[in-house]
Amino acid sequence: MDLESNQALAEEWKTEAGLLLSSQLLLEYNAFYFYTACAAHFGNPTVCLRGLERFFKECSLEENEHAQKIIDFMNMRGLKIEFQSVEAPDIKKYEKTSDILEASKEFEQAVLKNILTISEIAAKAGDGTIVEFLEDFVAEQVRSISKLNDLHVNCVRCGDSGMGLFVFDQSLLKEH
Repeated sequence: MDLESNQALAEEWKTEAGLLLSSQLLLEYNAFYFYTACAAHFGNPTVCLRGLERFFKECSLEENEHAQKIIDFMNMRGLKIEFQSVEAPDIKKYEKTSDILEASKEFEQAVLKNILTISEIAAKAGDGTIVEFLEDFVAEQVRSISKLNDLHVNCVRCGDSGMGLFVFDQSLLKEH
């Protein structure tokens, strides 16, 4: 392969890497927006579940930090960032608190799957920098999925209304 071919392949990978990481950026912003909507829902005076409100506020801030880390990394690498429209969350479609927690867990699982896909593609392209960058994200996703699973199971166990939900929320408030 000549130098020109190598440069063309490098530019092609740079474009693909930018698109892949931009797809992850969109997922992080969608999660930020979803968790912000969840926090607003639980903080509403008609719902008034302060533990869940605080938990989802923390989740939203974490997702925003993830997005900023991706932007900073892409800028350091000289990758083009493709911003896309963030999906408006519809919290009203969930009937119970446990449904919101289950949806959150499923969302985090989808995010993890995307990170692993990007990492696999980057590894095949020989881009160890992206693979290494994403390692921390993988560990954080696994922790988030585990935490959301625990919350979902305990919410179902306590009940989605009345005193059980109140006690569940209060224990979460003490934890966060």
